[in-house]
Order: sequence, then structure tokens, then C-alpha cells
Amino acid sequence: MKKSIIRLIFIFIFFMLIYNFFGYYHNIYDATLMYGYSRPLIYGKLPYVDLNIITTPLYYFYSAAFLLVHDSFISFTVGNAIIGTLIFYLLFKLYDYKAYLFILLISICKLYPVTQTYNLLMIFWFILIYYLYKNKKSNFLIGICIGLSILTKHSTGIFFIIPFIYYLFKDIKSFFKIIVGIFIPLLIFILYLLIFGLFKDFINLTVLGMLDFNSSNNLGINLWLVLSIILFLINIYIIIKSKDKITYLFLLMPIGFIIPICDLNHFSYFLFCILVIYLNYFDYKFKYSIPILICSFLFILGYFFIHINTYKTTFYHSKHYPNYYTSINYIKLNNYVDELVSKYKMDNYILLGENATFYNINHNRDINYYTNLFYGNHGYDGENRIIKEFNNKKDTYFIINKNSYEGHNQFDNNICDYIFDNYKLISEDPNYFVYYKK
Repeated sequence: MKKSIIRLIFIFIFFMLIYNFFGYYHNIYDATLMYGYSRPLIYGKLPYVDLNIITTPLYYFYSAAFLLVHDSFISFTVGNAIIGTLIFYLLFKLYDYKAYLFILLISICKLYPVTQTYNLLMIFWFILIYYLYKNKKSNFLIGICIGLSILTKHSTGIFFIIPFIYYLFKDIKSFFKIIVGIFIPLLIFILYLLIFGLFKDFINLTVLGMLDFNSSNNLGINLWLVLSIILFLINIYIIIKSKDKITYLFLLMPIGFIIPICDLNHFSYFLFCILVIYLNYFDYKFKYSIPILICSFLFILGYFFIHINTYKTTFYHSKHYPNYYTSINYIKLNNYVDELVSKYKMDNYILLGENATFYNINHNRDINYYTNLFYGNHGYDGENRIIKEFNNKKDTYFIINKNSYEGHNQFDNNICDYIFDNYKLISEDPNYFVYYKK
């Protein structure tokens, strides 16, 4: 018992360190975006109406619970470190010391598998569902967990029912219990949407908007897609050959992680979950935890020194980001916005770019439909609705991050092009375009 507690304390400290120090380059974008969507909830903002959340919102509400205690990135990080600790608690229960292999995987994959997003919570649901199944726990409870995974990220959670479809042919009563369990959290969520008048906007962003998201964010053929296809074919072969069909049908559950975006980030979630099932094949006493931890530490240090030499780094201090370790250039990029605001005496201005969420949080500005200006993030016909909103504004400056416009394939250039064609150019420098609308 004492040894288990020590292991979990070690894991929690590990997560806190990689989130606040070694993994700083993840915190700039995805984690800050998740924090930016979570904190408005504690101030009475509603998902789908006030925030362009394009998935189900359980992760944001979970994170907001920690922000109620203290609204800072540290509180957000503690919430995610707890998820990571629970993941390893289950892995230790399943595999004992072999669970340290997942720290090696995390380290090799540049810490992507545990980035502070809803995907981290999805990994937890995946492992919990598998743990409940392996230990013959209630099918009703398994169904509730699948339902909660759908409320965390519907486009991935829907795949988590795949192994249990096998019950349709073998054990219809168990399948029925799982379905009932799934629908309990879903019905509560639908009731919430109806009470607050969010249902129409929810459908627009998470269903209709996902069609635009899928078509706009497909990265085409790349190394990670090829590796995913190879693993998928191996998994199909394992399922066909295995007598224990339902266990190895779990290999199909994480396919939702790589649809429609298949890059190192999303591939790492896919690989993490698959390894959880693959370890069923390795039934031997594991004696290599210390070498594994040493190798993991070397990988983390290697990536860390590569990044600090590439980006240059500093500790950034603000009300919402105490002791935030990040790129010096990133901080300068945000500080330069203040210089532009002062130079042109801007009363009304809108920052468009990857750094907009970070900037808005630190300046207590609203997070809204165009703070995260990525393709497919605005619902059906979202671009035209945003352009119409911009046209209704008066005496407003638009500050557009040049690097986002020119170098990020997910950034919605169509809206920026409209600004370029219809509003007045005030200035252009290596960092920003500045346009003005009367």
C-alpha cells in the first residue's frame, strides 16, 4: 500500500513538472486554448452560444471546477495532473511495473500523449472502460463511462462502444445494460441543453460544423497516417486470429483519435491506447523499470534542450500564468500587440492569430467565436456569420498575426482575406497586419 502511494506521488510530480517546465511548448497553444475555453464557464458564459466549443463539454466543466478554487493556469494544470495520475493508477493495477513503459512512450512522443486537452481525459475513459471489463465489473457502469467519454469528445467516444457490439450476438442482456448506462449521462446532457436553450447551437457546432472541420483539416497522406493504417491492419489480423474477440476489439476503439487529423499529436493518443491492449501479449515479470525511467528522462531532456535552443525561453509571470515557462519570442509577440494598441490609440481592436487566446486571457478580454480562428470551428456557414459580425462593427482595428496567416494550415485565411479586401490597411511589419474599419 505504501509503495503504491509513493508511485502515485511520483507520477503526480512527473505530470506537474512536464506540464509546467519540460512541456512548455505544448502549453503555448492547445493547453492554453483549453484553459481559455474553461475559464469563461466560471463567469457564467455558456458553451455553444458564447463559446465556439466544437465538441461535447465535459472536459471544460471538469477543468472549470479547479478554476473555481483559483483562476490560474496552475489550477488548470493540477486538474490535468490528477487525470494523468489516475491513468497510471489504473495502468499499475492492470500491469504493475510494466506501466512504466508508458512513461517511455510519452517521452519518445515529445510528451504529446499527455497534452492538457480533452484527449487526455479520453485516454482515461478508454483505460477505465478496459479495466472495468477485464475485472468483470457492472456492464451498466461500463455504459455510463462510455456515455461520459461521448460527453468528453463525441467524435472519439462514439467508437468506444465497438467492442461491446459483440454482445449483440453473444449476450443481449449485457448489451442492453451497457446501452442503458450510455444513455443516462447523454439524457442528462440533452436536458441541460434544452433548459439553457443550447440545443440548436450544439447541433450547429458539433454536428454540422464538424463536416466543415473534417473537410478543412484533413492533412492528407503523411507518415503518421501510413503508420496508423499499418497498425490498423495488424489490429484486424489480431482480432481475426484471437479467440478472445471482445478483448482485442478494444484495438478498434481509439481510431477516433486519428479522424480527421492524423499527425504525431493524434497518432500518439492512438498508439498509447493500442499499447494498453498489446501488453496482454507480454506475460512476463518486468524488471526494467529503472532503465526505462532513465531512458525516458534522457528523451525528455533531449527534446527540452532542442526546444530551448530553438525558441529561447523565459519564465513569464502574470495573474493567470504564474511561473509560466515559455518562448521569449512568444512573449515578445504578445507584448508587441500592446505597443500597436498604444501607437494607434486603439479603443476597439480584435487580435486574430494563434496567440489570441493567451493574449485575451492575460488582458481579461472575452474568448469568443473568432478568438480561435481555425477552419471548421464556427459551425455551419460560420465564416459568413463572423464576416457579418465584423461588418457590423464600427471604429475597430484588426490585428492579424502574420505567422498564423502565412504558416499555419488550420488558420482560417478566408476571413483574413475578406479583411484585406474590404478594410483599410494601417500598417504591416514582420509580426502583424493592422487593418481598420470605420
